[in-house]
Amino acid sequence: MKIKTGNNNRFMSGEIKFKSNSLIAVCLGMVLNDELRYVGTVSGGVSCILRSEVAESLQERASSPFKHGLGPFPSRDETIRWVEPTLLLKTQFLEWNDEGKLRHARIIE
Repeated sequence: MKIKTGNNNRFMSGEIKFKSNSLIAVCLGMVLNDELRYVGTVSGGVSCILRSEVAESLQERASSPFKHGLGPFPSRDETIRWVEPTLLLKTQFLEWNDEGKLRHARIIE
């Protein structure tokens, strides 16, 4: 039997991805040197956000909150809404990849 152990950390929401008006992923950031740095997009566990009353209070913003506006671009048929990075999401992930992004991440709270 193979058991994967992972790391847990809290990351801030910065963008939310939608497809056909359904939430499909959250783009996460981490504060480094007083700037929000994009660390990955997570689709696993987004149902936690849908059940959260906090999600309804997310405030949209006109531009990306990530350092230098860096973050993911929407894929085909997707839209991205930038939000104020106020929601902390507990995330489990296997490791950091070479580019400093989360690998095999999932929102757990």
